[in-house]
Amino acid sequence: MTDPIKILLDECISKKIAPPLQELADKDRNRDITFASIFDLGWDHEKDPEWIPKAATDGWIVISTDWGIKNRSVSFRVICEQNGVTYVLMTKSILHDNQFEKACAILHVKEDLFSLITAPKGSGYLLAGKPGKYFLRTTPFKRIIRS
Repeated sequence: MTDPIKILLDECISKKIAPPLQELADKDRNRDITFASIFDLGWDHEKDPEWIPKAATDGWIVISTDWGIKNRSVSFRVICEQNGVTYVLMTKSILHDNQFEKACAILHVKEDLFSLITAPKGSGYLLAGKPGKYFLRTTPFKRIIRS
C-alpha cells in the first residue's frame, strides 16, 4: 500500500461532502485515502491559526474556498505556507457552485489531488473549471511568505 493520502475540507465547504467522498475512497484497495471535514475532527470552532498547524502535524492536504475576503491580519494562504500545509483553493467559479458540484470537482481531479502528497510542503494550488471540465492548476501560487 502507498503512503496515506489525507484530504481535509475546511469550514468553507459543507461537512456533508466528506462522508460520500470517504465512502468512495474506501473502495480503493490500493491506496489509503481519507477524506474528512474540520467538523469531523472537532476543529470547526477554531480559527485558522489554531487548526492549520494541527493539519500540518497530521499530514493533511487542505481544500478550501477561503480567499481571505474577510478582513484578517493573516490570510489562510499565508498560515498554510508558514505551517507547511499543502492547500488547494477552489476558484471563484466553483465557489458559487452548489455542494454537489464542489464534490464533483474534487472527484474529477482526484488523481491530481492524490499526487500532492509529494508536493513541497506549503504549496498552493487552484481547483478551477466548470462542470465536467475541472482541472487542478499544478503550477503553485507564488509564495507569499519570505524564507
